[in-house]
Amino acid sequence: MGIEFLLEEIEGIQKEIERDGYLPRPTLELLANVCGVGDAHIKWVTWANGLAATEMEKFNTAEEADKTTFEKYKRLLSDHLLKSKLETMRAMKNVVNNLESAEEEDYLASLVMPPMEVVEKIGRTDARLRRNFHKTLDTLMDFVYGKDR
Repeated sequence: MGIEFLLEEIEGIQKEIERDGYLPRPTLELLANVCGVGDAHIKWVTWANGLAATEMEKFNTAEEADKTTFEKYKRLLSDHLLKSKLETMRAMKNVVNNLESAEEEDYLASLVMPPMEVVEKIGRTDARLRRNFHKTLDTLMDFVYGKDR
């Protein structure tokens, strides 16, 4: 299913953020492709990712730099922004699964016996058609062989 693939991709991106603290440009583009360029989460992820990357550069250049701001943006990216996107997509997956199972139940219901009043009506129609057939057959036999058969 397509949503499962997208969920796996976002979970992989979330693990990358947990490991590195920010997203490299190719991964950010992958996330934009997975979620859709106009997605609100992507705008916030791009903003927070830029701040996290800036803080990571500060931390790498100055050894005495405080890592708390970087960790804050890392948590913001991983725990809040991507986690909320994952929850939204899981909810979408549940909705799709429910719709598919409802469609399947409707299809299976159409394969079972019709309601009892319909079955009775079919039975009455069948009996009437059989009587008409036998009556027509008797008339034909009388015509061909005569009434005294």
